[in-house]
Amino acid sequence: MSSHGYTMITVARCDAGYLGQALEHLGVLAEELKRQAGVAAARFGVISTGEHAGSLILFQVSDELNGIDRAFDVYASSDTYKALVGSGKLDVTLRNIAKMEDLGLPNPSSELPAYGVLSK
Repeated sequence: MSSHGYTMITVARCDAGYLGQALEHLGVLAEELKRQAGVAAARFGVISTGEHAGSLILFQVSDELNGIDRAFDVYASSDTYKALVGSGKLDVTLRNIAKMEDLGLPNPSSELPAYGVLSK
């Protein structure tokens, strides 16, 4: 069973011409979050369908709720985050923190998923 209890999900609208650069920045930011805030996992991509289609999405997984606080400390000191937000081409539209529970599947896959589905 996984012990990673909290996930922060951030959605940001992004100018289409800036999308490639924004994804590069998110790759660097994800590594900063892992290294400096101790997040257990950081994943990012582009939402394909629904109300936020075309928006960027960032998932940060922390074992404890205070890991989310440490992530904001990284945002405050990160030149990469400042470049993303300061570009004027990206606008955070949604941010939520979810408490995650293991489903206890008897035979969980060891493969890294390529897609995720969020429903509200």
